[in-house]
Amino acid sequence: MNSMMGERDLNASGELRQSSHMDKRQMVAADYIVTPSIQFSQGTGRAGGALAAVSGSYGAILGAIAGSMKSNEASTTMMLTDSRSSVQVAAAQGSAKNIDFGVAGLFDHFGSGGASLGAYSETPEGKVIAAAFLDAYNQMVKAVREYAPQRVAGGLGTGGNLSVDGAGNSSAAIMGRAASGAGDYSLADAQRKLAQLGLYSSKVDGVPGPGTNRAISTFQKANGLSVTGQLDAATIDALQAR
Repeated sequence: MNSMMGERDLNASGELRQSSHMDKRQMVAADYIVTPSIQFSQGTGRAGGALAAVSGSYGAILGAIAGSMKSNEASTTMMLTDSRSSVQVAAAQGSAKNIDFGVAGLFDHFGSGGASLGAYSETPEGKVIAAAFLDAYNQMVKAVREYAPQRVAGGLGTGGNLSVDGAGNSSAAIMGRAASGAGDYSLADAQRKLAQLGLYSSKVDGVPGPGTNRAISTFQKANGLSVTGQLDAATIDALQAR
């Protein structure tokens, strides 16, 4: 990104050729942003205590192996964010671990030299981290395949049902959002539609009240719905169809 913006700065300064076509509005927007994070990455020390506990001649051999066994592990997370709405679409955690069977101690025990045959003896810590990120990516693929859009009464970002002390949300407004039905169709939308139909004459404010309940009940009765006075899913569908 820095290199690309450097080219655009050169173009803005007039240093590039006119035929370079470094015009504005050519960059493609990133639809999603993946944010990786390393939670921890560390060696867990010796991992062969159980082998060293074996007695006898086998215990001496296994003890030599156990003395050179080490393990490394890492834990990572990845978050997928929609760049337009800033909504976090998915989050996944990954982990990886390896065990270094450095068997140089075994050969030293028999006096046969000290060449290490450990499969992971030269493995850098970065490979464990990369494996943890690969695991997190695979988990994210599963999460995205099972993704369902987040739905909040009244629409995302308009305020939820959990208020805090001193917040601007009144209890009546919170109740209005809670009773606004499924999807993005709010109580204010219903009041506006009922007013267009001549059934509601009060202020369109998204706040429940007797006038709103009467208008909803009248609409429900006229359209053969269950008369509850509440903005349920069936009532929303009927209002949207008008």
